[in-house]
Amino acid sequence: EDDSESQPLLLLASHPRSYYIIPPHIARPLVVSSHMLLLQAIGALVVCARGAPFIVYGLPLLLFGTYITSVNFWKSPSTHTLWRYADYGMVASSILYGTFVTKTAAPAALHTLWCHGWSVVAALFVANETRFWCKTAKSRRDYVLAVWVHVGAVHFGGNVLVACALVALGGYGPWMHM
Repeated sequence: EDDSESQPLLLLASHPRSYYIIPPHIARPLVVSSHMLLLQAIGALVVCARGAPFIVYGLPLLLFGTYITSVNFWKSPSTHTLWRYADYGMVASSILYGTFVTKTAAPAALHTLWCHGWSVVAALFVANETRFWCKTAKSRRDYVLAVWVHVGAVHFGGNVLVACALVALGGYGPWMHM
């Protein structure tokens, strides 16, 4: 396979499943980084087991569900698949539920961080998607850039926000003294 930056990846359309959004071999970092959600689900379970408010008990299930949908979608990132729509739904549900939890069961400073943090993640996501989808002739570099921006902004940035919330909901961290 030619890795030249000028070769359009749409010639991968010779592959029998030409409806890939991103070819699976290029999306591999997204599969790997999706596993952070499993760690977050386990962390949320620990926070619940240590006596978190009852409202927090939905987080382990939502995070585990998001882990399952994310890994399965990014293994074969294709249009019009159940995994794609399930992943969108689980991500949205997790963020919305996390917003409710941080508003009702966490210090105000954490809720502010949560909301501002997700606003930044959303802005980077929209900018990355817009850049990706508005470019008609995509090169390998375009696909790779879209993957790494998503890994950094959405997967890493989102997981940092969840980790901060779990630390605060577990009764740890600087938010407990504010």
